[in-house]
Amino acid sequence: MYKAVCTNLASHIYIYIYIVLVALILVISLVFISSTLFGASAHALDSTSLKTTVSIRPSLTLGISANNITMNLDPSNNAYDEQDLIVTVATNNQYGYKLYVSNTGSTTDLVNVADNTKTIPNLSSGSYPTAASFPANNWGYRLTPNAASSSGNYSTFTPGVINSSTVAVNNVATALGFGAKIDYETASGLYKLGLEFKALPSVTTNYIQNLDPQLCTEEPLVVMDSRDEQPYTVQRLKDGNCWMMTNLNLQHATDDLTAADTNIAAGTTLSAAKFNGWNKTDTTGSGSRTYVDGELIAVTADNSETGLSVDPTSNTPYATLYNYCAASAGTYCYDSTSGVGDAGQDICPAGWRMPTNTEYNTLIQNSAYDTIDEARTPILDGGLALPLAGVFNATPPTAQTRLSYTWASTSYNAYSVYALAISLSSSTFRTTNYSRYNGSSVRCIRDDRTIAGIQNMQDITSIRVKNTPEGTTATLTDTRDSKTYTVRKIGDYLWMTQNLRFVGTNIEPTMSNVSNTKTFTWYDLVTNGTSGGKCYGTSTSGDGYSYWCKHDSGNNNAGAFYNFVAASAGTVSGVGNVSNAPEDICPKNWKLPNSEAVATLVEGAGDSHLTEFNARNAGQYINGSLQATENGYWWMSGIIPGKPTHMITVNYYSVGDPAYAYPYMRTGGSSSGTRFYGDSIRCVAK
Repeated sequence: MYKAVCTNLASHIYIYIYIVLVALILVISLVFISSTLFGASAHALDSTSLKTTVSIRPSLTLGISANNITMNLDPSNNAYDEQDLIVTVATNNQYGYKLYVSNTGSTTDLVNVADNTKTIPNLSSGSYPTAASFPANNWGYRLTPNAASSSGNYSTFTPGVINSSTVAVNNVATALGFGAKIDYETASGLYKLGLEFKALPSVTTNYIQNLDPQLCTEEPLVVMDSRDEQPYTVQRLKDGNCWMMTNLNLQHATDDLTAADTNIAAGTTLSAAKFNGWNKTDTTGSGSRTYVDGELIAVTADNSETGLSVDPTSNTPYATLYNYCAASAGTYCYDSTSGVGDAGQDICPAGWRMPTNTEYNTLIQNSAYDTIDEARTPILDGGLALPLAGVFNATPPTAQTRLSYTWASTSYNAYSVYALAISLSSSTFRTTNYSRYNGSSVRCIRDDRTIAGIQNMQDITSIRVKNTPEGTTATLTDTRDSKTYTVRKIGDYLWMTQNLRFVGTNIEPTMSNVSNTKTFTWYDLVTNGTSGGKCYGTSTSGDGYSYWCKHDSGNNNAGAFYNFVAASAGTVSGVGNVSNAPEDICPKNWKLPNSEAVATLVEGAGDSHLTEFNARNAGQYINGSLQATENGYWWMSGIIPGKPTHMITVNYYSVGDPAYAYPYMRTGGSSSGTRFYGDSIRCVAK
């Protein structure tokens, strides 16, 4: 089975129409500039274990029929002319394309370059079979899709879509006819109008979760949230980011939210049952209420320390207000025990996120808003509207039409985060700290970030990993001890390509993959590995199943060795424990690999992933002795059914049975991975 994927394509043609009127001769010259973008590839996997990769170079190109078109117009003799321009599009995108035309300036008139008060107007109305029938001193155009020459009537030039298809095409033509008519009232000189042609690939759906960043341009685009079919307008603004132009309005979740539709960590679920505050019952004793500029029903806000509270309204511009517990998808609630830090996940759609405080400041650039529209909504320079949706804490929304706060992902302290603030009494947008229990608006931006520029392992996010091209490498620092590790994108996963070397005596949720702070005592796999020691074990018993054991090799290649109590951060302890590891000793936002992640390594064609993974034959410790140094062993997070003393490992073999092609990797069999063994750890990003 083969599948072609076509993304990241766009082509542009800029057209400049020049009118030169000298000695009663009118010349129209169209200068064209074209470009083509390529990107992406397609992969295929047949029904066996053989992986076949087919590289298909996606393509979308624009072509033009001529570099110059000249119209010779003499007011004393037949003062009109007509010329055609043919634009062709070719693309192998299986969903087709859309071809746009727009003017690059603020007017569709031809403007005298020397004196911009003199123009040749775009036809204001009407339909004309030829340029000869135009009102004098006008220009117009006609459009004939899928044709090699223009036909039909001339009319007013209007920007927009001028052709499209829903399938791949090969040099489909769009004919445009340009016509002009003048008389002696048109002043001589050079007249100019810039036009831009843009071709974009069509997509299979218009869900915001599937939006290709290349489709987000300075032109507004309407997409839908797959979670509730809510429409949103998106647009790329002056700061270079793609913004939702309206507030998030996810009012409730009928289904659990997952990483497939929401900006939360891969493999996690946000239960719909956690959402509170949906009921429209007024418990303040004053009955139902109506607020200025839209009907607002009073809503009880459950501001408990663990509740995900929201306030849906019936006024779409206001949308929904969220406490920070809800906005951050349960990461940071008002209770200080939920930790301090920037929100690495939130309830924005998958592929989108809440802006940082820095990004808000870059956008506003400490400037006043441009206008206030008829709905009393401040409009930021660039067109971003921020309705004065008010706020809520323990009461229904207040201060609507007077102020608003919009959450940022940046922490301020244990109880507050940054928010973008605006009030009707002030002429300036600003960022300020705001308590996490309050209800505020949420605005999302498309997350186009990769791992480029990241310094610390703890700063990795799932969307950064997703956006990062396969094969990308980096060196990151574990903030727990300032040790550095090389990492690499292998398939869909970001792997550590060096063995873990962490030997600290405590771990906490802000820096490690645990839910609460743990302080522990280490026992050495060598000095405590003999009979009677804390790291000793047999196939059925021993303290090595219950105590934290490690041994630091002292070099970066071998790294440290850990028994599974330590690898699982104490969550899998005792001989009878048969659960997968819910937590581990990896840095925050990293974890022990599961079978899906390891499959990328062990199924690599020709074992090419061995080099990418940087497999090392460090061996393993068994009851105080370093053994099998020709091999490498790394803990995984999963159990072996029916084997309460074992966990799955991924194994590397450098030498051995001549019947096998060495070196190679595979997951360990049922006899490997005894939990008191000391194995290596390679973490994978969540």
